[in-house]
Amino acid sequence: MPSAAPGPPPDLARRTLPLRVLEPGAPLWRVHDASRDPVWFGPAACTPPRSRFDAPGGEFGVCYLALSPEAAFAETFLRNPGRRMLDTTLLASRSLSELTPARPLTTVRLYGPGLARTGATAEVTHGPAYDLARSWSLALSAHPSRPDGILYKSRHDDDELCLALFDRGPGQLRVEATAPLVGTPLLTSLLRRYRVSLDESG
Repeated sequence: MPSAAPGPPPDLARRTLPLRVLEPGAPLWRVHDASRDPVWFGPAACTPPRSRFDAPGGEFGVCYLALSPEAAFAETFLRNPGRRMLDTTLLASRSLSELTPARPLTTVRLYGPGLARTGATAEVTHGPAYDLARSWSLALSAHPSRPDGILYKSRHDDDELCLALFDRGPGQLRVEATAPLVGTPLLTSLLRRYRVSLDESG
């Protein structure tokens, strides 16, 4: 019988975390509602946690980013395995934004050897138990090294990396560019990469 996915170990605060620093100027990407600012830490006030690494009790906000436009696209639109058609109306409501760190961002590498070093498994970043992932988010945010966020493999394209950035106050991110997703030159290459088409009937 398989063992339960591990929660944060009791000695996590004494462990040396596997860290990676994202330097100012390193590109970060978000696909987001066009009506919303590119820099947004959720969930909204008085709203329960919804996403994987949201703080379980609203202790802090989280901004979800990706280290590539491919990961940002996959995490937004490829959540239904095997999906071959994307609703054009949905895509038209989204923007693609490029951001960069405004200061060095220290992130926990919760992938590769970093899983064993922290005591986690890939179930934390890819499994269905969001309560488990949120407990890890809370524990890592409180670690004495004060990381800025969690770096993890995209569930829908594990060649790519995503970032759950903790809200540590203003001045973490700089918006370099934002534009409607439909019409951006990147969209054609993204559709080709994932072999998906646009459903013009939606």
